[in-house]
Amino acid sequence: MSVKAKFKCCSKTELIGGSGRVEFFAVTNGSNENKTFWKYTPSGKIEMQIDNPEAFKMFEVGKEYYVDFVNPDDFKAAEAITSEPALNEQDLLTILAKNNKQLADAIEKEKAAKGNKCPDLEQATRNVGVESGEALMLIKLIQYLNGEKKIEELA
Repeated sequence: MSVKAKFKCCSKTELIGGSGRVEFFAVTNGSNENKTFWKYTPSGKIEMQIDNPEAFKMFEVGKEYYVDFVNPDDFKAAEAITSEPALNEQDLLTILAKNNKQLADAIEKEKAAKGNKCPDLEQATRNVGVESGEALMLIKLIQYLNGEKKIEELA
């Protein structure tokens, strides 16, 4: 399980060598989303010393940032999901259609209809009546690799 919070960078102090200290406070207003976060986290403060100059540059005073709190016991699973995918889209297509000729044909038809571009795999799968969890999960993974879905949308 994880908890998402939203904080605003309120101060930034550069130290020697590009490192620095950054201070954040929980968001309070400014948007409907901030009001929702404020409802559940009406106060909070995060202070960090950052010794990585590139990471320190990332933060800007006045900007808002999401913070995800993840239980360390769940971290390995989360790290595996959010790390660089080991399979590419073509690998997943091969796995998806390997033992299903009807699905492979539907995928080829979708490719041809789109001029050999990435087919609408979800539609192709539904066209042939394949509703198995494994097939739909592979489709979601392909959509993730294509940047069409966020990691949170895979479940």
